[in-house]
Amino acid sequence: MSSSSLFSSGRVGNLLLSNRLAVAPMTRVSASEKGIPGERMQAYYADFARGGFALVVTEGIYIDSAWSQSYAFQAGMINTEQTSAWRKITDAVHAQGGHIFAQIQHSGALSQGNNYLEGTVAPSAVRPKGQQMTFYRGEGQYPLPRELNNHEIENIIDSFADAASRAVIEAGFDGVEIHGAKWLSSGPVLH
Repeated sequence: MSSSSLFSSGRVGNLLLSNRLAVAPMTRVSASEKGIPGERMQAYYADFARGGFALVVTEGIYIDSAWSQSYAFQAGMINTEQTSAWRKITDAVHAQGGHIFAQIQHSGALSQGNNYLEGTVAPSAVRPKGQQMTFYRGEGQYPLPRELNNHEIENIIDSFADAASRAVIEAGFDGVEIHGAKWLSSGPVLH
Protein backbone atom coordinates (compact mmCIF):
# COMPACT_ATOMS: atom_id res chain seq x y z
CA MET A 1 0.00 0.00 0.00
CA SER A 2 1.39 3.39 -0.93
CA SER A 3 1.53 6.22 1.60
CA SER A 4 -1.16 8.04 -0.38
CA SER A 5 -3.48 5.04 0.10
CA LEU A 6 -2.69 4.97 3.82
CA PHE A 7 -3.94 8.52 4.24
CA SER A 8 -6.98 8.16 1.97
CA SER A 9 -10.42 7.43 3.33
CA GLY A 10 -11.63 3.88 3.74
CA ARG A 11 -14.54 1.87 5.06
CA VAL A 12 -15.07 -0.76 7.69
CA GLY A 13 -18.56 -2.01 6.92
CA ASN A 14 -20.74 1.10 6.76
CA LEU A 15 -18.30 3.19 8.79
CA LEU A 16 -16.39 5.79 6.75
CA LEU A 17 -12.89 6.42 8.10
CA SER A 18 -10.91 9.56 7.25
CA ASN A 19 -7.76 7.46 6.74
CA ARG A 20 -6.60 3.84 7.08
CA LEU A 21 -4.65 4.33 10.31
CA ALA A 22 -5.94 2.14 13.15
CA VAL A 23 -4.68 1.46 16.66
CA ALA A 24 -4.59 -2.25 17.45
CA PRO A 25 -5.85 -3.48 20.82
CA MET A 26 -3.21 -3.22 23.53
CA THR A 27 -3.77 -4.30 27.10
CA ARG A 28 -3.73 -1.41 29.56
CA VAL A 29 -4.30 -3.09 32.98
CA SER A 30 -5.50 0.30 34.17
CA ALA A 31 -9.20 0.01 35.00
CA SER A 32 -10.35 0.06 38.60
CA GLU A 33 -10.52 -3.15 40.61
CA LYS A 34 -14.24 -3.22 39.74
CA GLY A 35 -13.48 -3.07 35.99
CA ILE A 36 -14.36 0.59 35.54
CA PRO A 37 -12.27 2.53 33.00
CA GLY A 38 -11.24 5.96 34.24
CA GLU A 39 -9.74 9.27 33.17
CA ARG A 40 -6.35 7.73 32.44
CA MET A 41 -7.89 5.39 29.86
CA GLN A 42 -9.99 8.22 28.46
CA ALA A 43 -6.89 10.34 27.83
CA TYR A 44 -5.02 7.34 26.38
CA TYR A 45 -7.64 6.54 23.74
CA ALA A 46 -8.49 10.18 22.93
CA ASP A 47 -4.80 10.94 22.34
CA PHE A 48 -4.70 8.46 19.44
CA ALA A 49 -7.71 10.12 17.79
CA ARG A 50 -6.17 13.55 18.41
CA GLY A 51 -2.99 12.26 16.76
CA GLY A 52 -4.84 11.40 13.55
CA PHE A 53 -5.72 7.73 13.91
CA ALA A 54 -9.13 7.22 12.31
CA LEU A 55 -9.92 4.04 14.28
CA VAL A 56 -8.99 2.89 17.77
CA VAL A 57 -9.68 -0.65 18.97
CA THR A 58 -9.79 -1.02 22.75
CA GLU A 59 -8.06 -3.56 24.91
CA GLY A 60 -9.98 -6.75 25.68
CA ILE A 61 -13.13 -6.06 27.71
CA TYR A 62 -14.68 -8.84 29.77
CA ILE A 63 -18.30 -9.75 29.10
CA ASP A 64 -19.84 -11.34 32.19
CA SER A 65 -19.63 -11.76 35.95
CA ALA A 66 -18.67 -15.41 35.61
CA TRP A 67 -15.34 -16.58 34.14
CA SER A 68 -14.65 -14.04 31.39
CA GLN A 69 -12.35 -11.71 33.34
CA SER A 70 -8.73 -12.33 32.31
CA TYR A 71 -6.72 -10.36 34.87
CA ALA A 72 -7.01 -7.86 37.70
CA PHE A 73 -7.73 -4.25 36.70
CA GLN A 74 -9.25 -5.29 33.35
CA ALA A 75 -12.17 -3.20 32.11
CA GLY A 76 -15.58 -4.82 31.79
CA MET A 77 -18.86 -4.21 29.97
CA ILE A 78 -21.26 -5.92 32.35
CA ASN A 79 -23.03 -3.19 34.31
CA THR A 80 -24.21 0.40 34.17
CA GLU A 81 -21.16 1.81 35.98
CA GLN A 82 -18.71 0.23 33.53
CA THR A 83 -20.81 1.09 30.49
CA SER A 84 -21.21 4.73 31.57
CA ALA A 85 -17.45 5.05 32.03
CA TRP A 86 -16.88 3.66 28.53
CA ARG A 87 -19.38 6.27 27.21
CA LYS A 88 -17.04 9.03 28.45
CA ILE A 89 -14.20 7.41 26.49
CA THR A 90 -16.16 7.01 23.26
CA ASP A 91 -17.36 10.61 23.55
CA ALA A 92 -13.75 11.78 24.01
CA VAL A 93 -12.57 9.84 20.94
CA HIS A 94 -15.49 11.11 18.85
CA ALA A 95 -14.76 14.71 19.99
CA GLN A 96 -11.29 14.31 18.43
CA GLY A 97 -12.77 13.09 15.13
CA GLY A 98 -11.94 9.41 15.63
CA HIS A 99 -13.93 6.18 15.76
CA ILE A 100 -13.63 3.46 18.37
CA PHE A 101 -14.42 -0.26 18.48
CA ALA A 102 -14.78 -2.30 21.66
CA GLN A 103 -12.79 -5.53 21.71
CA ILE A 104 -14.79 -7.99 23.81
CA GLN A 105 -13.37 -11.25 25.10
CA HIS A 106 -13.71 -14.27 27.35
CA SER A 107 -10.54 -15.43 29.10
CA GLY A 108 -11.33 -19.14 29.16
CA ALA A 109 -8.44 -21.20 30.51
CA LEU A 110 -6.07 -18.21 30.45
CA SER A 111 -7.58 -16.23 33.30
CA GLN A 112 -5.00 -14.92 35.72
CA GLY A 113 -7.36 -13.08 38.02
CA ASN A 114 -11.12 -12.96 38.39
CA ASN A 115 -13.09 -10.91 40.93
CA TYR A 116 -16.23 -12.97 40.39
CA LEU A 117 -15.50 -16.71 40.54
CA GLU A 118 -12.66 -19.00 41.52
CA GLY A 119 -10.99 -21.23 38.94
CA THR A 120 -11.03 -21.25 35.17
CA VAL A 121 -13.18 -22.87 32.51
CA ALA A 122 -12.66 -23.92 28.90
CA PRO A 123 -14.33 -26.07 26.23
CA SER A 124 -12.08 -28.93 27.38
CA ALA A 125 -10.26 -29.71 30.62
CA VAL A 126 -6.80 -29.16 29.12
CA ARG A 127 -4.16 -27.14 30.99
CA PRO A 128 -2.68 -24.35 28.85
CA LYS A 129 1.04 -24.64 28.25
CA GLY A 130 3.37 -22.02 29.62
CA GLN A 131 3.40 -19.83 32.67
CA GLN A 132 1.10 -17.08 33.81
CA MET A 133 2.51 -13.62 33.22
CA THR A 134 3.56 -11.47 36.17
CA PHE A 135 2.50 -8.35 34.20
CA TYR A 136 -1.08 -9.56 34.77
CA ARG A 137 -0.31 -10.51 38.37
CA GLY A 138 -0.22 -14.20 37.50
CA GLU A 139 2.23 -16.70 38.91
CA GLY A 140 3.24 -20.25 38.03
CA GLN A 141 1.47 -22.68 35.73
CA TYR A 142 -1.99 -22.01 34.44
CA PRO A 143 -4.55 -24.01 36.43
CA LEU A 144 -6.36 -26.96 34.91
CA PRO A 145 -9.68 -25.53 33.68
CA ARG A 146 -13.02 -27.14 34.31
CA GLU A 147 -14.78 -28.30 31.14
CA LEU A 148 -17.82 -26.18 30.26
CA ASN A 149 -21.18 -27.84 29.68
CA ASN A 150 -23.47 -26.93 26.76
CA HIS A 151 -25.65 -24.65 28.89
CA GLU A 152 -22.62 -22.68 30.09
CA ILE A 153 -21.36 -22.29 26.52
CA GLU A 154 -24.78 -20.93 25.49
CA ASN A 155 -24.59 -18.46 28.40
CA ILE A 156 -21.18 -17.26 27.18
CA ILE A 157 -22.56 -16.74 23.66
CA ASP A 158 -25.43 -14.71 25.17
CA SER A 159 -22.91 -12.68 27.20
CA PHE A 160 -21.00 -11.78 24.02
CA ALA A 161 -24.26 -10.60 22.44
CA ASP A 162 -25.28 -8.62 25.54
CA ALA A 163 -21.86 -6.96 25.86
CA ALA A 164 -21.82 -6.08 22.14
CA SER A 165 -25.28 -4.53 22.42
CA ARG A 166 -24.31 -2.50 25.52
CA ALA A 167 -21.10 -1.38 23.80
CA VAL A 168 -22.86 0.05 20.75
CA ILE A 169 -26.23 1.15 22.12
CA GLU A 170 -25.30 2.38 25.60
CA ALA A 171 -21.56 3.11 25.52
CA GLY A 172 -21.49 4.65 22.03
CA PHE A 173 -18.90 2.43 20.35
CA ASP A 174 -18.84 2.50 16.53
CA GLY A 175 -18.37 -1.26 16.34
CA VAL A 176 -17.26 -4.38 18.16
CA GLU A 177 -14.34 -6.73 17.63
CA ILE A 178 -14.55 -10.19 19.16
CA HIS A 179 -11.22 -11.42 20.46
CA GLY A 180 -10.61 -15.03 19.60
CA ALA A 181 -7.79 -17.47 20.11
CA LYS A 182 -7.54 -21.12 19.18
CA TRP A 183 -5.46 -23.47 21.26
CA LEU A 184 -3.34 -26.20 19.75
CA SER A 185 -1.14 -28.61 21.65
CA SER A 186 1.77 -26.20 21.25
CA GLY A 187 -0.12 -23.13 22.51
CA PRO A 188 -2.36 -20.36 21.19
CA VAL A 189 -2.79 -19.47 17.55
CA LEU A 190 -4.51 -16.13 17.06
CA HIS A 191 -6.84 -15.60 14.13
